[in-house]
Amino acid sequence: MRKTLCKRTLGLARPVAADGASAHLRSPAALRAFALCVAVTVPFLCGCGSSGEPESAAAPQASSAKAKHATAPADPTADMIAAVSGTKVPPQVKVKFALSTRPQPGEPLQVDLALIPLDPDLLLMTAKFDGEDGLTLITGGAPLAVEKPAAQVAIKHTVTVVPKADGIYALRATVTTGTDGDSKTAVFSIPVIAGNGLPALAMKSETRGKRPSTP
Repeated sequence: MRKTLCKRTLGLARPVAADGASAHLRSPAALRAFALCVAVTVPFLCGCGSSGEPESAAAPQASSAKAKHATAPADPTADMIAAVSGTKVPPQVKVKFALSTRPQPGEPLQVDLALIPLDPDLLLMTAKFDGEDGLTLITGGAPLAVEKPAAQVAIKHTVTVVPKADGIYALRATVTTGTDGDSKTAVFSIPVIAGNGLPALAMKSETRGKRPSTP
């Protein structure tokens, strides 16, 4: 409709004289029609050229805001301590532990364990737990077996031990992992320091801390 109006108006304003003057354009009706065409068409053309820009500019800003608010999931083993493995070959699993309280002689101690597979191609993971002489394993000593464990997903296990006397003991976790045609075994050591630790070491540290009295 707007194009038709403009065509009609421009037709009225078409020059018919050699000097460029137009009788139709000089008439008040033609001038009003021409002004109306300009007033209607110019805003329409300006609006068409810029309607899509704000939306396209807002899309990256929204994506950027979502990326900033996205946070990585919390590590459930962040507060646990990594156990030490004595094997020379890098193990295919990581073991972490946490003690429920300070170990005391003759008192049960809960040890929370987390076995974290590192190889996504593992077909089987087995683990058994035992304590050295002087550290009795009460619960959680049954072998653990997991088929096709997911990589980087912690497998939780809990054992309860009782230290016999003051001293430094080791809770051992023997983990065997198997892939297609291959298997590896790693032994992890978890220290349990009961009471004052080794009495001889405690006496030496106390002696070093004392200053000789002057006469």
